[in-house]
Order: sequence, then C-alpha cells, then structure tokens
Amino acid sequence: MDAKRLRKTLWLMGNLSFKLHSGQLEIYNEIYKHMETGQKEFALRISRQYGKSYLTVILALEACIKYPNSIIRILGPTLDSVSKIVDDNLQPIIADAPAGLITRHRSDKRYNFPNGSSLRIGTLERAHIDATARGGNANMVLLEECAASVKSEDLKYAIQSVVNPQLLRSSKLKHGGILAYITTPADSPEHYFHTEIEPKLMSVGAYWCRTVYDNPQLTPEQIQLAMVRCGGEQSESWKREYLCQMFRSDSVVIIPEFSNINHVSGTITLPKARNMQTVIDFGGSRDATAALFGCYDYNNKKIIVWDEVFTRSQTPTVEIVRQIIEMEASDSFGPKTRHADLPGLISVDLNQTMGFICQQTLKDDASGSLQAVRNAFFNNEIIIHPRCKMLIKTLLAGRWNKGRTDYTRTDELGHCDALDALIYFVRNVDKTRPVELSLVSKSGDNMFDRRSTIPTGVARLGKMWS
Repeated sequence: MDAKRLRKTLWLMGNLSFKLHSGQLEIYNEIYKHMETGQKEFALRISRQYGKSYLTVILALEACIKYPNSIIRILGPTLDSVSKIVDDNLQPIIADAPAGLITRHRSDKRYNFPNGSSLRIGTLERAHIDATARGGNANMVLLEECAASVKSEDLKYAIQSVVNPQLLRSSKLKHGGILAYITTPADSPEHYFHTEIEPKLMSVGAYWCRTVYDNPQLTPEQIQLAMVRCGGEQSESWKREYLCQMFRSDSVVIIPEFSNINHVSGTITLPKARNMQTVIDFGGSRDATAALFGCYDYNNKKIIVWDEVFTRSQTPTVEIVRQIIEMEASDSFGPKTRHADLPGLISVDLNQTMGFICQQTLKDDASGSLQAVRNAFFNNEIIIHPRCKMLIKTLLAGRWNKGRTDYTRTDELGHCDALDALIYFVRNVDKTRPVELSLVSKSGDNMFDRRSTIPTGVARLGKMWS
C-alpha cells in the first residue's frame, strides 16, 4: 500500500498517531492504555512549545471519527482564544485528510463529520460557558490552558456544573465520557487544578508533566534562547512556562510570603500573660465582615491569630456582634481592646446602642501597612491557628487585579476582607509587656470586667435578640 492510501486508511480508522512527535506519542499511548482500563480523566501539565494543543486536536479528531454521532468539545479560556488554538493546529493536521471528512461551520463554531459527529469549541469563562458549552451529552471534553488562563473558581464551576453532567450519560463510552486537562501551570499553586485535579489524577497514574527539556523537537540553542527571552534562568516566566514549576508569584498573589507550613500551627498555646485584642473589618451591604481575635506573644515575639469570625454581606449587625462576642468568650479574659474599620453611624450604633465598644483603626498608608504584613510573614512573626480557615484561604489565594490597583473579588474570598482584618491587626497589635493576669483584676484597664466573660452592654443586646 502506498503512503497516500495508507494515510487515508489511517484517517478513516481514526488513528492519527503518525502525526505526533515521540514525546507526544508517548503521552498519547499512555492515555489510550489507561482508557482501556476504564480511566476517564487525565491531566497534562506541559511546557510551552511542546505541542500540547496539537495533541489536543489529534485526540478530538480521532474521537469524532471513532464514535459516530458524538459531541466532542474543546473548551478554553475565551471563545476567541480557543478558536485560534483549534484553527491554527487543525489546518496542518487535516492537510492530508480525505476530501469531505471535515466541514467547518463558522457561524456556530463547529466542525462536522459525515458520521454525524461534531467537534465543538467553547469557553470556560463562567460568564459565557452556558452559551457556548452547555447542552448535549458529550463523549469527550478537552480543556485547553485550564489552569494557566482560567480563574480557579471558573474552572471549578465549569467542571461541576457544566462538563461533568454532559459526560455522565455519554452514549458511546461505558461509564461516561472522557475528560482531559491540558495546561501549563497556573500563577498560583492554590488554583483548583493544582489543589483538586492534579492530586486526584496523580494518585491513579493518569497525570503527566513535561518540561521544555523533554521536547524532542527543540535544540539546546533554541531552549537557551527561550530562557533568555523569558528573563533568564531565575525568572518566574521561565520557571512556570517552560519548567512547569509552581510558586507564589508576588506579581499576582497579594501575600506570597505566607506559607501553610511556616505560619499555621494547631499546637499554639496562648501566653499566660497576654493582652487579647479583637480587630474587625466591617463589610456592610456589599462586602463580608471579618473579625480576628488574638494577641502578641511577648516571649516568642510573634503575633498570634487565635480565632476568627467571617460573615457574608447583608448579615445583620446584631448577628455579627453576637458571633464576635461568642468568639471573644472563648478566652477567659476577653479582649483588652477592639479596633475596627467601620463607618461613623455604625460606630455610634455599636458603642452607644449595643454597648459594643470599638476604636476606629487608622487606614492611612495602605501600601505601607500591607508591606508590614508581608514583612511579618517573611520574618516568621505571625502564627495562625488552623481554625482561622477564611484567613488562611485568603492568604493563600488572595490575588491582585490585572492592574494591581485592588484585590480581586471572588465568591469564596469576597474582597479579601480577612486580609484587611489582619492588616488592621498588625497595625494595632499591642506589643507592650503584658502584666500577669488573673480572672479577677483590679486594674480596670480592660473594657471587660474580668470576673465575667460577658462584655459590657450585652444585656441590652440580649433584649434585642429575644
């Protein structure tokens, strides 16, 4: 059989492996081997210029040919970007395809096949995924740059609410359709792909990572040029885009110095002599409210964040106060002071109507205050109890917007309100040497009578709640 007839036969069989380089072919063979054992999900963390998008299109085309009347989807960061990815890779691939095998319908972003199958493209953006990717029972969904260029919460929503339901009832494959994640790393290790998807698929061997040095098509000179253009061997872009490494980039993550390992401990003990403090970032109707409770450990020179309260926007003030008082009651001495970021009218209501005494925190020099928090983490001067879950999540995943002019708002973290509370805590922390305290104190320097864990004015609050 001559080469032309052989290629046509392979096309009609849905076997396009002859178009792959050795590195792509190795992954291709592994995927099909795992599919034969019933594995349905795969993850590929792969370097730029390796040909991962080319491999994606090969897998999609084969599925369209092998499974008649199938829907195969390639979803990417935006509709425009995924259209370009598919078009740019499709053209050289189909140059020797049998005539009439693939028909492009530009109006609805589909590539149709004579056997009734269609390759469809769509976006993973939450705002547009329903319009471009919902509907029908897909046999295969391939996610392009789903970590590198897609928000963590968008990917999570796409998988849970749009993609998984389509694959559940795949009519061509036993026990559901195939899902593959093909991407370079995200700019934050807290991305949903890295925290949830990768560990799950690593554990079953359905995960592959390839760096630029694994690319058989690049010469050492080309690799060196790529490194130089990225800014050198130590540059973030080189490490992330070509070595597939993850790290907390200070151009994106707000507090890159924070580490679960160094700054979170479940074995914290409060010092015997302590000045407990509460610091609150009141959110109001739009933002969440975050309150932190802790003290300065004079002996170990560390700020201890002992507990937190986090309430979503629209939570009544009286409910916020109730939860904070309950948190404060966990320590026998209660807080010596409270500092809060709150509007004047709320301040009057809290202090005079509810008897919930707060001092207004200073808010000038925002950049300097944020840098003080970063410095404190860099010098290991803050320790957080693991019960402070929202604060820990925010420190791990809080991100700047594209212009680094504000925090990014997300459904999970709000407007990084827990971080603002920590900034106020660091700014107002009392580092003076505390006196040895007992439950009964005559000093009168606290806002609470230490013979009780109930704060001044709570009786009036009690009447409001009844």
